[in-house]
Amino acid sequence: SNTKGGRRKCSSYVSMTQNSMTTTFQTNLTDTTYNGWTNYETWNVALWLGNDEGLYNLARGFAEHGYKSLSHMLIEMSPETPDGVKWDDESLNVCELNEMLAEYYEKRGWVNGVVPESKLKELEII
Repeated sequence: SNTKGGRRKCSSYVSMTQNSMTTTFQTNLTDTTYNGWTNYETWNVALWLGNDEGLYNLARGFAEHGYKSLSHMLIEMSPETPDGVKWDDESLNVCELNEMLAEYYEKRGWVNGVVPESKLKELEII
């Protein structure tokens, strides 16, 4: 199985930098050090994506492509979060951010970041 303790296990993720790309191995996402997240930077990006309506709506459009693709669009808007964390900070746990976005959509009954027609009917929107 690819899960551990209810969370998906990620064998590796790619650290993003402007100048180079290096692979960092992190085999256990339950090794957390900041408010349940890998580090402050990952927590901060997740916080902004989950709580800022504009950023959240933008993230919805990138659900199929993952955080790395989303980060390129975020950088076009602003190089960093309002708290000063770069959207492509090399210490971000991209795997954890992808997992957070997928769980967020799943809990709301969305498919690839889109509210399906059945959910809109359930909520009596259509």
